Parts: sequence; structure tokens; C-alpha cells
Amino acid sequence: MLPWEAMASVDSRPLRPALLVVDDDSAVVRFIERALRSDYEVTSCSDAKGAMLAVSQARRPFDVVLCDVNLPGTNGLELVKRLRSTVPSLAHNAVLMTGGGVGLDDAVDDAIARAGGDALRRLDKPFTLDDLRAAVRPRPLSRISNDDAAST
Repeated sequence: MLPWEAMASVDSRPLRPALLVVDDDSAVVRFIERALRSDYEVTSCSDAKGAMLAVSQARRPFDVVLCDVNLPGTNGLELVKRLRSTVPSLAHNAVLMTGGGVGLDDAVDDAIARAGGDALRRLDKPFTLDDLRAAVRPRPLSRISNDDAAST
């Protein structure tokens, strides 16, 4: 096979959705990476600073962000808000993971309500593999727009 033929075959493969995982629990991150690496291009980091760096250095925009609410430093709610305003593809494809906590459940629910429709989703820990896959499945913008229009 000639070099350009190899490049053509690589380029013709469909791109997997790019998933940004932000969680300071390495066991959770490893589980998500193993569970989704065949279907997603997974990038992971443990805090908001790492997430913003990953976004700025990414070869292409992320399709979905899966972020723990309880992070060291900047919490997940604030990080997702920043990411959604910085990366247009994440405006309708963000998932907040929460294990619960004092005041966090209400804050997550409020953020989801303010986002409208299904633009911001919630994944409660512990979760099943099916729950994880359903939560991170990217939603096309046209479907979200139609869902939002139908709910008004």
C-alpha cells in the first residue's frame, strides 16, 4: 500500500464523537474511558483548569462534555457554563454527573431548568453502562431546536 492510499483509508473512516470527561475520581474516569473508547474519542481531565486547557488544545471541537459537579476549585456547574459559552458544539451536549450532596442536587436541577429542553442533562452516580451511554449520546442541533420549539 502506498502512503497516500493509507492516508485515504484513514481519512475515509467516520470520526467518532469527541467526548470530554471531567472528574477528579480516577476510578470513575477509568470506567468511562474503558466503557466508551470504542465509540468515542475520549479526553479526560481532573479539574476545570485541565478541561479548559484540553478545549484550547483539541484538534477538533468536543461533541459532548461529561462533567462531575463536585470538582476541586471551580465546580462542575460553573465549568459547564464556561464550556457551553466557549464551545458552540457543547451548548446542547453537556452532562452533569452528581453523587448528590448538600445543596448540589437543587443547584443541578436549577441549572438544567435554566438551560431549557434537554440541552443540559444529569447523570446520577452510581450509574449503569446503559445510563452512561444514553447520557453522552450527542444530540443533533436540529432535534434540540425542534424539541425546544415544541415545549413552548
